[in-house]
Amino acid sequence: VTNVLRARREATREKALNLAVTYLKRRERWRLHMQLEDLRLFEKEMGVRPGGKLPTQGTRGSSRHAGASGGFGFGGSRGSFGGAARSEYEELQMIQELQARERLKTLVKLPNQILDPEELRLSAFTSNRNSLVEDPKAELATEKRTRPWVEWEKKIFHEKFASYGKNFKRIATFIDGRTTADCVVYYYQRQKTEDGFKSRRRAQAKKRRAYAEAKRMTGGAWNGPGGPNAGGMSAAALAKASREREAELRAAEEERKGRSAEARQERAALAAAEKKKAKEKAAREKKKREKEAADKKEEKKEKGARAADAEDGTESAEEVRDEKNAAGPAPAPAP
Repeated sequence: VTNVLRARREATREKALNLAVTYLKRRERWRLHMQLEDLRLFEKEMGVRPGGKLPTQGTRGSSRHAGASGGFGFGGSRGSFGGAARSEYEELQMIQELQARERLKTLVKLPNQILDPEELRLSAFTSNRNSLVEDPKAELATEKRTRPWVEWEKKIFHEKFASYGKNFKRIATFIDGRTTADCVVYYYQRQKTEDGFKSRRRAQAKKRRAYAEAKRMTGGAWNGPGGPNAGGMSAAALAKASREREAELRAAEEERKGRSAEARQERAALAAAEKKKAKEKAAREKKKREKEAADKKEEKKEKGARAADAEDGTESAEEVRDEKNAAGPAPAPAP
């Protein structure tokens, strides 16, 4: 066993040495290539043929192209400001650029190389288990023992979800005893049933309606934001389709308004005719009532006149009878 392990260690050390030598050779080739590229660029800026004589410092050509060269040196840095700063502003910019480059070195952390073939073969089984569940019953029992969400936890979750969206790692920091996995499981189990996600569901429905409207306006060519030319259509074609659609909508709106105006005029005319008929009917009824009242008044007047005449005739007959009684009987006629 010791000999086997020693042989593997020696093979790993030999492989690491070979990789280091290979890296140094390739780095040197890259440096020479970049030096030739800088020389070619410098010759192009100086107006010199490839392989020709370059102007020396102090000549008219070098002074004329000193500013145009931008401070490039053979094998030097390809910085934005060349090799020297001409003002405090450029110096600050150079410092910021160097700091940004240093920060880039810490953004990515490379894992250790696996040089041993046997270790590389075994790493596929030890480091990545592809979400293997060895004991499903124990997993289910663990889920049943999970602490349920209480009201104050739900309230905090919904408040922070409205602020940070699906940043569950940050949301978990505001809820004591809850992990990022708990927040993820809570969201995906309740996003379509809980009342706290109503605003999100409404926003998604509104987005779907807007996408459907955009697809309808472009004749089905719009495939969502961020696509290449919005589904194969150029910006000019999209703008033209949008203008045509707007023109159609305006024409339809004007036609609807025209029909509405005609309908309003027709309704106004009918209302005026009905009003006129009602006035004429009211006038006829009023005239009829006045005529009936006049007829009744005339009939009453005639009745009163006849009653008065009858009373006058009765009084005259009584007077004549009274006069006859007062005069006595009439004398007998002579024989």
